[in-house]
Amino acid sequence: MAISVLIVGSGPTGLVAALTLAQNGVDVRVIEKLPHFPIGQRGAGIMPRTLEIYRYLGVLDDIKKAGSYIPEWLEYENGKPVKQFAGMPYQEPTPIYPEASPRCILWDAACRILRDHLKQFGVEVELSTELLTIEQGADSVTATVAKEGAEEKVTAKYVIGADGAKGIVRKLLNLTFVGETRDALHVIIGDAVVAGVDDKHWHKFGDAPADAVMLRPTDRTAAENVYFITLCGAGLDYQRVLEDQDYLREFVSRVTKVPELKIGKIETIADYRPNIRVVNTFQRGRVFIAGDAAHVHSATGGQGMNSSIMDAFNLSWKLALAIKGLAAPGLLDSYTEERLPVIKEMLNVTTALLNETFDTTTRKAGDPSPWHRPRALNQLGVHCRWSPVVVDDQVARRQSRRARV
Repeated sequence: MAISVLIVGSGPTGLVAALTLAQNGVDVRVIEKLPHFPIGQRGAGIMPRTLEIYRYLGVLDDIKKAGSYIPEWLEYENGKPVKQFAGMPYQEPTPIYPEASPRCILWDAACRILRDHLKQFGVEVELSTELLTIEQGADSVTATVAKEGAEEKVTAKYVIGADGAKGIVRKLLNLTFVGETRDALHVIIGDAVVAGVDDKHWHKFGDAPADAVMLRPTDRTAAENVYFITLCGAGLDYQRVLEDQDYLREFVSRVTKVPELKIGKIETIADYRPNIRVVNTFQRGRVFIAGDAAHVHSATGGQGMNSSIMDAFNLSWKLALAIKGLAAPGLLDSYTEERLPVIKEMLNVTTALLNETFDTTTRKAGDPSPWHRPRALNQLGVHCRWSPVVVDDQVARRQSRRARV
């Protein structure tokens, strides 16, 4: 079977790539090795630049209906609320920035919306379908995929690997993935039914690296009381908490000191350890990688999924032009040239935030709280003026003035 673009992975990165291509009249196929779509809170924060992309793709209204603004923090001491503050203060929209403030939506809800819009173009994600091999030719890529034990050869003009940090595409390309894993730093994350706190705030008990509990309302809180939970600290047994739900409840009770706060059903739970890595190139021949397949960030700052969506959008409009013969294939080289410097800088920012949040030795007297996030995280300042396909009039004018002096 021949296709213009084969996309491996059905998270936000793969779905944004697929929707961008489909809206531009490019035939795509999206495969996913998992037998079902995952649920959970990963990548819940949506920055203004991502909202702009969602507006362009025609999904923003649905995203807004399913999500909300990021709630303000409510900080407690000895079981009593003592301080309320915004991690990223609300910004009024302007004609230049109609989406000026970040929003919050469940990762699985965002994916569901993207899949629904993709269906309008006759494209559905193929579950339980795994990529096995790729072989590149002069003008196509032959991929071997397997579904329920049956193998199939797929011929595509291009392949996009959006299959995550543990995905196969980057490995098949033998790309480096340089960086580090903070094995000594653990954070327990999950989704649980919670009673005894309001659904208007992000509740914060204690502060990392000491024992801490954080509870964030979700778009399921009003109807089902489901919150996103975060636990960490020296007094937490990270292995036991994954296996013993009563121990988790005891830890929450001890740290929060709020008798009426109760943890009910725990839907998901995981031991998160920060990974900080990036590839040396986002492309090899006719195969590209995007999102977590190309770079992984610490969760501090909420940049990972947003950067991944920007990868997908940057690559896909260029692929559409190249496939339709409206631009030379050399345009695709600008994908790595534009995105790699941005990702490297973003890794520096998120790693600094990680250090400030979990290592008190990096904080100085008078420093702002690391929970007050810098406005630069909205990604509205991201640009690629150095790109070979960008003409920067301001630079050209400055150079012209210098030449006349």
